[in-house]
Amino acid sequence: MKPLVGRLLEVYRKELEVYRQVLAAVSEEKEALAEDRPLPDIIRSLKHKLALIRVIESLDNSILKEKEEFKTRRSSMNLAETQELSDLIESTRYVIEQIISVEKANEEFILRSEGCGGNIQTAR
Repeated sequence: MKPLVGRLLEVYRKELEVYRQVLAAVSEEKEALAEDRPLPDIIRSLKHKLALIRVIESLDNSILKEKEEFKTRRSSMNLAETQELSDLIESTRYVIEQIISVEKANEEFILRSEGCGGNIQTAR
């Protein structure tokens, strides 16, 4: 495997793992909201999610040059290598879609609670 593809795979695998942690965090937020846990618990979860997002940003920033090089060289690369990258990116996209779905549900839950005088319990 070429160093370029190997480096991209390495970082994208790490990003996928962190995205899975973000999904777990937003799912935990959903539970916390539904159970009307104390605000400090929810804030702690939000801070954890933000820290994970910063890790993803840092990982992504660490391969900016490699991503540009890959764009220019992709057509001349081994199909198996590019397919492995494509599969990994597709897996990451799927996890991101799940995150967005849970986040949207969390947002809707919070907006419903605002209509109930801010009491999350009565928003159900």
